[in-house]
Order: sequence, then C-alpha cells, then structure tokens
Amino acid sequence: MAQQIFDQKRLITKVLVANRGEIACRVIRTCKEMGIATVAVYSDADRDSMFVQQADEGYALEGNVKADTYLNIEKIVGIAKKAGADAVHPGYGFLSENGQFAQACESNNITFIGPLAETMALLGDKRSVKELLATQAASQGDVPLIPGYNGADQSLETLEAQCREIGCPVLVKASAGGGGKGMRVARDPKEMKEVISSVQREALSSFGSDQVLLEKYFDSCRHVEIQIFGDKYGTIIALGERDCSVQRRYQKVVEESPSPIMDIVGPELRERMCASAIAIGKLSNYIGAGTVEFLVEPDGKYYFLEVNTRLQVEHPITELVYGVDLVSWQVQVAQGVPIAQLKLLNGLPASEMKRLGHAVECRLYAEDPSNNYFPCTGSLLVFSPYAAEGMRYDTGVESGSEITVNYDPMIAKVISFGKTRELAIARMVTGLQKTVVAGVVNNSKFLQAVLLHKTFASGHYDTSFLGTHFTADVRSAIHSVSSSEQEELAVVGSLWNWIKRRETRKNLSFLPPGFTNGLGGGLASKTQVVTYKVKNGNTVTLRYQHNARAHQAGRRIHGQPEHLHFAYQVVSNTSEPAAQVCLEQKQLDSNSQKVSIVETRATVLPSGVTHGLLIAEINGTRRKYQIVVPALTAENGGDLYIHSSTSHCITPVSRFGSSDNASNAGGPNILAPMPSKIVSIVVKVGDKVAKGQTVIILESMKMELKVSSHSAGKITAITCKQDQVVKEGHALLTIETEA
Repeated sequence: MAQQIFDQKRLITKVLVANRGEIACRVIRTCKEMGIATVAVYSDADRDSMFVQQADEGYALEGNVKADTYLNIEKIVGIAKKAGADAVHPGYGFLSENGQFAQACESNNITFIGPLAETMALLGDKRSVKELLATQAASQGDVPLIPGYNGADQSLETLEAQCREIGCPVLVKASAGGGGKGMRVARDPKEMKEVISSVQREALSSFGSDQVLLEKYFDSCRHVEIQIFGDKYGTIIALGERDCSVQRRYQKVVEESPSPIMDIVGPELRERMCASAIAIGKLSNYIGAGTVEFLVEPDGKYYFLEVNTRLQVEHPITELVYGVDLVSWQVQVAQGVPIAQLKLLNGLPASEMKRLGHAVECRLYAEDPSNNYFPCTGSLLVFSPYAAEGMRYDTGVESGSEITVNYDPMIAKVISFGKTRELAIARMVTGLQKTVVAGVVNNSKFLQAVLLHKTFASGHYDTSFLGTHFTADVRSAIHSVSSSEQEELAVVGSLWNWIKRRETRKNLSFLPPGFTNGLGGGLASKTQVVTYKVKNGNTVTLRYQHNARAHQAGRRIHGQPEHLHFAYQVVSNTSEPAAQVCLEQKQLDSNSQKVSIVETRATVLPSGVTHGLLIAEINGTRRKYQIVVPALTAENGGDLYIHSSTSHCITPVSRFGSSDNASNAGGPNILAPMPSKIVSIVVKVGDKVAKGQTVIILESMKMELKVSSHSAGKITAITCKQDQVVKEGHALLTIETEA
C-alpha cells in the first residue's frame, strides 16, 4: 500500500494554492477528490473569483500589485502557517519557478509540491541550466544546445556585443521567465538596445528579476516539449510530447499531443527526445512534474530550449492522452509515493501507461485578434461551455465574472480528445462553435479558423504558422461579418424583441405587437420597421409583418408547439441608417423572407442578465440561437448578443436619430487603447514626433504595449504620469499636428 511508505511528517491534509484563476480551480478540484482541504489566497481584484469560492478557506493578500500579492513570499508563507496548511501548490506562473519560495516553504516545515529548491534554482534559471548542460550532458551528446549567450555579465554593452556575435535575428528572453512573457526578437543591430531594455523591464515586472539570456532565433521550426515526472527515489519517466508551435507573441495558442512531426520524421524522434528529457531530469535530481522544451527543425534535428519546473498550462492534453491526473501524482509524490505505485485513472499501474488517442487544447482569450491580439476587459455576461463527449473545460471564470486589466485575459482552456487527430480537431471546432461567450471580445472565431486551416490540418506547420497565414488583413477578415450574416442577426434580434414585447405587455396581452383592426374583420398586423447596428458591421434596417392569421392568437409560445409566422424585407444594409420615409405604409412585396418562430425560452441569471434560446426557421432553414440580453443599464443601450457558431452584438438604433456623438477618435489626443499602467513616457512637452513614433509604453495583463503617435507634430501636453493606472480612452498626451 502506498500509505505505508509515507513520511508521516509529510502527510498532506491541507494545501494552500499559491495562485489564482483556472489553475487554482484545477488544483482545488483534485485536492477535493483526494479528501484534502484547500486554502485560497487572493488579491483585492480576485475577492469574488471562482477559485476563492471553491476553496475551503480564503485569505486576502491585500492590494492588486503583483509584488504585494501573488509574488509576496513572506505574506503567502505567513498565511500558510496561519491557516495550518501542511503543503503549498504553486500552480504555474507567479512563484511557481522560484527556488527561494520553495526554500521558504521547506524552512517552515511546509511541503512544496514541486521540485527541490536547489533543483528549481538550477533549472528555473535558464542561464544556469544551459551552463550545466554545456559542461555535462551536452558534452556526452545527449542534449544539443542553441547557440547563444547566458553569461553573468548583464551590462547593456556586453549584451549588445553578444547579439552582434550571435548574429541577427537574436531572441532576447527573461532568464527567470516563462509563459511567453519577457521575450523579444532583435532582427537588426539598430534595435538591440531597445529590445534588451524592453525585455529587462517586463522581466523585472513579471518575475522579479531583470536577468536575460540571448539565443539564435529560428524563423522556421517546431516547438515541441516533453512531459517528465520524477519521484524522490531517482526514477524519472517521460509522458510523451506536446506540440506547441501555434503561437502569437511567443505565447502558445493551440497545443496538441502527440505531435504530428512524429509521423512525419518517425517515432524514433520521440524516443531520442524523451531520452534527452529524462537525462536532464536525472542530472538535476528532478522531483514532480516538469516540462523540457525543444526546438525541432523539419528534418528532426532538435535543440534544448528550457525546463519549466512546474505544471504546464497545457498539461490537460497529456492527461487525456495517457489517462492520468498529474496534479494527483504531484501531491502523492510530494508525500513520498514512488512512481511504481502511482495509478492511472483506470486503476492500472503507471508502468502500463500507453497513448489512448489524440488531444487538442485551445486557449480561449478575451482578446481581439483583428486588433493585434489586444487583450480586452469587461463583464463576462454569459459563459456557457458545450458539454459533450470528448470535451473538457478548465476555467476560472463563470457568467458574471469580470475580465480585468490586472491579470492574463484567459477565459478558459478548451480541451478535446478523440481516438484520432481528425476526431479531436472536429470535436474542438464544434465545441468552440457551441460555447457561448457574451460580453467580451474573444478569439473563438480566430481559433476555429486556425483549426480549419489546411496547413494545420496537414500537420506540416511550425512556429511561423500564424505570422505567415494569419496576417493582420486575414485576422480582420475573420472577424468581419458578412452582409447575409448581418441581415440574419437583425432578423433574429427583431424576432426576440417582438416576443419580449408581447410577453411584457400589460394590456390586451393576447394581441400580437403591431396589431390593427382588419377592415374585413379578424386579426391584422401592420408593417413594422426596425434598425440594428451590427458590431464590426453595418446598420441594417428591416421591414416586417406578423401574419396574425397563421396561428391562433393569444396562445403563449413557451412550451407550446405553435409557430409564429412573419414576412421580412431588408430595406438597407449600409454604414448609415436608412433615410426616414413612411416605410410602415408600404406593403411587403413577393420577395419578402418567410420567417417562423418555433420556440423560445429564457432564464434570468442572478446578475440580471437574460440568457435565452430562440429556434427559428428562416426561408425554410431551422437554426438555434442563444440570446444574451444585459441587465437594463444606461451603459448597454439595449444590446443583444446573438450566438450561432460565434457570438455577435447588435444594438437597436432609433429611427429618429440620436444626439450622442460616438465618433470621437481622440482628435489631437493620444488615448489609452485599454485599461493599463503607464510604464514609461518616452517624450516630453515640446518634443517633435514623427507619425508612428513610440511616445508611451503601457503594461496591460502582463503584456508591454507601445503607443505610437497618430500624426507628425509637437507634444503640447502630457496628461499622465509613470506608474499611473488609466482607463481605456484616457487622454495620455496631446499632439499639435504639423500644418
């Protein structure tokens, strides 16, 4: 029995999760299944987050600055002691690869669920591990290294000299970094100084260290990583590979396991890469879950990249492919269980582990791919995952959650599994199409396009895939809305509002909206006109008429088999509303669309948001539409979110005009593109700037962004200061445009 080999001093009964969001929820879920109590720590912004609600206990870290909260070792260890936690799980990011944190836990007799402090200090510092491998493993031919510089001299002069010696392009990255943060490519010697300084700032902000290393940058290669796992008795195993080559800004977007390159080059590549990863694990006395990352060229030649001494974001695809719970294994190994006694989810020993199929993970972000992947904030009105065979969602948000500027904008990790790669991809596409995300801009439609691209389907892709095939123009086209889609949205929106008007009418509620007395007796309905503005589209004006004779008036549609019949015509679909004429007096002609409402139902969520379903037939085609209506506030303006294969927002437009002026693009002012923190102001009042010149550097959601001048001119005012947190649309500075 595994229980017999436990060091009783290391028996884990309560775990503090030193993290937030979806990974905190993930760890809490497994701990609950193991009968282990959990403790959450949270910043002010996270006070009402899902992971705090799911934990057995929660303690405030007070504040929102990362250095004062999730990066504060003293505060977190103090809370662990106060709560009586006998173990800490670091998740990923924040302090998960910090050897000092691991040592602080051990010094206070708190089990750190991860590698030893000295192992983390070695492998968590990319400079140190490269030095180790260069003198030992690499000399034996086990682990080929990328040409680069990882020396202790971090002066700007030395780093620039080393960049020139390596030769452009050069990748500058944070030595203590991970997750795609703190990475930039210098393609020209002239930009080396700016790139190095930028990476150092971001590294210091995200990881508490401004140390960097330099590597030769490969424009065409694959990013393939090996999952390793070690116990306290020197046993190291490998759980296959994950392909993470679909990246934007050096951050993974889509991952899959196994990697298609193993079929292209041959299975012996997997054997060699796993052997290299295990060699690194043995060399570093690795304990727990870790990931060894490699760059792989098309011919199968590979280079060591780095070791992530933590659970990886994309670990779920390995869990599905091999039938394991890696968090459970982490907890058991931390208590002294040897790998030989670990079990698979089917109850078999780990020694009988084998690949069960194929898995794909997509990172569903609140970001705008059509706007350079800018992260987006806002209220997540409805988040409704698609429950189906082969689908898994790891998330830290729910309907009503806020996506804030403080942290990564991930909504969920969407994971699919199938016996074959084709089935896993098909399930993922369907899952994304049927997952409702309303209230924030997101990348669901972009992810669908990536999965359906012929290059991805072929398996012959590399890290240049997105940059090559998904340029700014392509991404913009993906998120545009076709004319036929816009007209369909306007029809669906008007159907939903027609039903709501009928349900909320207090007097003569048995009569349909638009009812008039027919001259020949019986029921009639006059022609009605509606106008909707489609986000990322035009303004659509429709005329419609309810066919009151086609059903028995006064019957409720909820739970009834009756259909409500309408005729529709599109008056205009342009960038401006239709000219105001007496449209109601004109009869619909024979070219009108025939539309029927088959069924509707709605639920009002605790937030006041309405989440409904509308089933309609439009010209003989029946479809289901998810409808999301924000609580009535002055801000939403009557918005409707309509979801079919993706979510769109439409807003009713008054046919009598509006006094609002929403076209102000800032004029002479440079505006903040999103809620953010001012990192650096690189100009001063009186400076002359060229169009496109960087004037301010911002940080939002752990990402550094450059704000450029929209025109040539002179800086006449600066209305922000360094370290200030500003809202979207805040005027940062004013430019007097050159005549």
